[in-house]
Amino acid sequence: MARGTVVIVDGDANARIVATTLLELRGFAVRGAADGAEASALLDATGAEVVVFDSDVPGADTGELALTLRDRKRRTCPPQLLAVTDHEGVTSSRTALRMGADACLSRPLDPRRFIETVERLANAGPLVTASQE
Repeated sequence: MARGTVVIVDGDANARIVATTLLELRGFAVRGAADGAEASALLDATGAEVVVFDSDVPGADTGELALTLRDRKRRTCPPQLLAVTDHEGVTSSRTALRMGADACLSRPLDPRRFIETVERLANAGPLVTASQE
């Protein structure tokens, strides 16, 4: 039985394969999307607990994708969001968190840290914000 569903949104097929393999070995059901349109369709179909998204995903500018994902966070069972940036540093992380991400990691991904972060987010469940109370 799967531990939960994770959607990986990344324009790089190799990055999706690596992330999928790591998470499937830990018991997650994983679906991959190459762009923003595919991600939106998958999110509607899967009810994923966690979405891992490349902050530079093709098919949607970063702001548009972030707004779509952040809007989903206002729903009853919103996914937890993990942003992956190509730039290490406080500025990139702050930008991703401002966009609505619950966590942020930079490339190259450390496999152990990546798995631990996804597991933490999957176990956290939906967060209730002040606007939802």
